[in-house]
Amino acid sequence: MSLLERAGFIVPSSGQLNRTEELLDYWTAAYPTGLGKRLEIASYHGDPVKPLVMPDDKEQVFLSGESADGTDIARPATFTCYVERLDPKLPIANRWTSDRDRPANIFVRQKFWTSPRAIDAGDRNAPWPLVYADLMAAKDARLRQVAVTWRASSSLALRTPQPTRVGRSNGTRHRHRKQIAV
Repeated sequence: MSLLERAGFIVPSSGQLNRTEELLDYWTAAYPTGLGKRLEIASYHGDPVKPLVMPDDKEQVFLSGESADGTDIARPATFTCYVERLDPKLPIANRWTSDRDRPANIFVRQKFWTSPRAIDAGDRNAPWPLVYADLMAAKDARLRQVAVTWRASSSLALRTPQPTRVGRSNGTRHRHRKQIAV
């Protein structure tokens, strides 16, 4: 956090994020070789379009990249998901193989986030900045445009209020909060 504060992405007095669009750009660029690399659990070859078969109904799988709900890709070439732990039955139930002669197109990664709200059964996607980073990490021209569209439709969440300032006017305390578009 102190690095973010020193770089000007966190306002010291309030802890509010600042320059969120720029921060997302930097984080997305670093994701494939940084955090993304460390989250890899397994990779397989399989049919990324085939509906996911869940051997355990209690297990949660969060979709990302071109397989995320809402990316509107007719025929995804890859399937990316995040799980708390990899159920060994998941690749078997979905007929994924780890044949070294075939390029991987199914990517299973470690879920690392905690949602600030209860996860609805309908919430199948990873957090939107992660879906965006996975789309950009693919280095595929068709996915870059999908990523731009995804970010534009999702970045309303980046609209953050400026830090709350406490000032005095006529001896009373006033809180001023201003919305800014980033």
